[in-house]
Amino acid sequence: MSLIELSSGKVKTVWSTDQLGEVIIEYHDKVTAGNGLKEDYPEGKGGICCEISSLLFEKLEQAGVNTHYIGLETPTRMLCKKVGIVPIEVIVRNVVAGSLCRQTYLREGIALNPPLVEFYLKDDDKNDPLLTIDPAQTFLTITSIGTMSTFLQHITLRGSKMTTTPCGGILK
Repeated sequence: MSLIELSSGKVKTVWSTDQLGEVIIEYHDKVTAGNGLKEDYPEGKGGICCEISSLLFEKLEQAGVNTHYIGLETPTRMLCKKVGIVPIEVIVRNVVAGSLCRQTYLREGIALNPPLVEFYLKDDDKNDPLLTIDPAQTFLTITSIGTMSTFLQHITLRGSKMTTTPCGGILK
């Protein structure tokens, strides 16, 4: 299969495939923060993010939410339908940390139950601004926002029972 790079971001590359309407998304061993100002290259990070994304897409499909996901090609590459992207970054927090501390009066380490689900416009030039419900509706319906929030809170609550320490991370 001959791959041609379609686009490359900070932590992923999208490749064309020989199959019309399909792409491969490759996850890299790289983590960024602060709009790319900070970066690190932890070994295995690409595979972990690819596996987590795969599991989330499978769960969404099982819940009746259509996704672009087709399946895993390798531990760091997933096969997907070629689609237009909604430029929204979703962050789920079960512990107060990072920018939530800097932007509010909340102290680091406070447990959030239910988890906080935040939507950001994915645009580095605009510094990824927070989207409230009204602007988010220009991209998504209230139903899909509610479904995503509820689903993400549910799986985060299930996962938070496995750990009691806050951990910083970026899922993009």
